[in-house]
Amino acid sequence: MRDFAGKVVLLNFWGTTCAPCKVEIPWLVEFQKQFGSKGFQVVAVSMYGETQEVLKPYVAEHRMENLTVVIGNDSLMAPFGLVGFPTTFLIDREGKYFARHNGLIKRPMVEKELATLLSQ
Repeated sequence: MRDFAGKVVLLNFWGTTCAPCKVEIPWLVEFQKQFGSKGFQVVAVSMYGETQEVLKPYVAEHRMENLTVVIGNDSLMAPFGLVGFPTTFLIDREGKYFARHNGLIKRPMVEKELATLLSQ
């Protein structure tokens, strides 16, 4: 997370075939467009075991190029206590946990939380 020091981070664990994840993707892309210039970054961690060859066209098709998209693995799940996808964390500029959302995020709630974090 050192690459994101001083930024508000939305950390989203997702999968390419996860129905609620597909609903969230356009919202995440919009959050990045709307708040990126204010010190914000979406980090999307693909947890379904796809390779770069599968993920790269998916990212292009869903216009996720401005997000930081990485491939996760099972060992990454334990420290976060993940039990399902999507799971989203909001992290403040100091790298501290602010909020956790299990399942499909409630967009207005996350927008409100982002406004709070970005105003600090």
